[in-house]
Amino acid sequence: MLDKIIKGLDDCKITLHELESAEKLFRFLADAIKETRVELEVTGYDSQLERLIREKRIIPAIKHFRTSRPGMGLKEAKDAVEALGERLGVRVNNSWNR
Repeated sequence: MLDKIIKGLDDCKITLHELESAEKLFRFLADAIKETRVELEVTGYDSQLERLIREKRIIPAIKHFRTSRPGMGLKEAKDAVEALGERLGVRVNNSWNR
């Protein structure tokens, strides 16, 4: 994960000396960690989950996602479904349809 963070800093052409504030660094790291976590959680998603997201049926998508990952919390599943929606080009965070 550290390699990914360092690569991200290089890709953004940001050096540690150029960071203007701790807040900028925190946001960058939080995004990198969230992307990494979501990539791990979303690996192997199925076509039914994708269909539910594309139809903006978010609550059923979260339920489906959680059933395939025992022990996953509601917040983590919601975040993962929203992130997958973003990757699919579907805005889902305000689409709480049943």
